Amino acid sequence: MDITDVGWEHKPPEYTTGDYWFDGKFFVTRNVQNTLSEEEITLIYAHIINLVQQKGGQDYLQVFEQKEAEYKLFFIDQVTRESLQNGEQPNEHNYCTLLFDWEY
Repeated sequence: MDITDVGWEHKPPEYTTGDYWFDGKFFVTRNVQNTLSEEEITLIYAHIINLVQQKGGQDYLQVFEQKEAEYKLFFIDQVTRESLQNGEQPNEHNYCTLLFDWEY
């Protein structure tokens, strides 16, 4: 099962490469938690993790749409892997957030 099975589409990112790995702490806004199923959230998260592992990182902003319900999600990572590894960013800044576009 993947995101398309539950009506979601991953939109092409503005930049097709990047050093964002979405591997820090995973946050989901209350609005997303209250609206989407746990299955949808898990599938979206797994989709991104698989993508960044295949591509060796991605752009910090990933966009998902569910046309039937007219939902748009932003999945945003905060720091690059390089900035964590070279100490520019502390580990507590390593998190990613799934939110509705109108929450941004």
